[in-house]
Amino acid sequence: MIRLDDDGRIAGIRYFDRSVAPLDADEDLVDALLDAQTEFMRRIISPEFQVNHRLEPGAVVVVDNHRVLHGRTAFDPSAHRRLRTCVVDREEFHARWRELAYRLGRDDYDVFLSSGAV
Repeated sequence: MIRLDDDGRIAGIRYFDRSVAPLDADEDLVDALLDAQTEFMRRIISPEFQVNHRLEPGAVVVVDNHRVLHGRTAFDPSAHRRLRTCVVDREEFHARWRELAYRLGRDDYDVFLSSGAV
């Protein structure tokens, strides 16, 4: 669910409550892990930790799928709502970002960019 990088920083989050795999952990950790997962889910659905924004026609939302948990609330299907998605390969994005930063003379062009949640 939460992947850490080599320095212990959060590198990415992947969570879909309807497809969580069985826990692969020592038996003495299972209760604590289930409690942590329950708390994580409680926070996800808590209004305290949500940002809600109504999209108008033509609106664009860009999210880093490894850093932002996102979803939608109910909508009126008779409104003929359509949502288009565009996926950008993370490694391709990082490579182009580093190339552009180098061309612009930035000192941090070779900064390590986390690969996100695998």
